[in-house]
Amino acid sequence: MQNLIISVIQPNIIWENPRVNLDKYSEMISKLDSTDVIILPEMFSTGFSMQPEKLKEKMDGESVLWMKKMANEKNSVLTGTLIIEEENKVVNRCLWVFPDGKIEKYD
Repeated sequence: MQNLIISVIQPNIIWENPRVNLDKYSEMISKLDSTDVIILPEMFSTGFSMQPEKLKEKMDGESVLWMKKMANEKNSVLTGTLIIEEENKVVNRCLWVFPDGKIEKYD
């Protein structure tokens, strides 16, 4: 049986600033050795906000595309939650992103 290697990333999130947060996570993830699963904090791109309408993204938005890129580059599953708008609803969505780009989700 193979060992499962899990990496947990928990920096101080910069409030409501997805671009800065994604850059910070990219730097941290690039330093990881081989890992099977990378776990990001809840609402990793923005922190908890009472302004979800201002921060919401679609499933083809910057943070989701970034997750796909990181999962592929590290050949690891990447998981975390973020504010997603779909079908005129805004949700805190957990994404489980595989290296091949496949995504499982839970709202």
